[in-house]
Amino acid sequence: MDNEGFRIPRRFVARDAVDDELERLEKAVVAAAAEISGYRDSIALELGEKYAAIFDAHLQMLQDSRLRSELEDMIRHRHYSPEYAVSRTLRNRLTSPSFSYSASSISISPARTIAFSRPSKPLRLNPPPGSTLRCSVPAAL
Repeated sequence: MDNEGFRIPRRFVARDAVDDELERLEKAVVAAAAEISGYRDSIALELGEKYAAIFDAHLQMLQDSRLRSELEDMIRHRHYSPEYAVSRTLRNRLTSPSFSYSASSISISPARTIAFSRPSKPLRLNPPPGSTLRCSVPAAL
């Protein structure tokens, strides 16, 4: 079992499918950014900007050109599926001592970014007093 709660299998794509897979990844990133922005706006309205900041971090990760370049390289040259490339790259980054976000402060589910599945429970915007707000959304990239 991986940090995502399930194992994302190492799958490969055919050489002639690489461009289609890169396009699929780009569409997933755009959709994930829109979803994260919606969560960010909802949290900012209900709880304030302080709590919405975690979503800003997720959006920054999605827009990171080095991360995107790594993903493209894994798909284009190693022929990894986008799901596996995202999972492997984020797992490596989150465990790297030089990465600026810690795995304990950001929970990432790369497969959700690609698969567009919905959370099993609705986002609760009114946590009970004294509780800790934890955000578990795709940062996908």
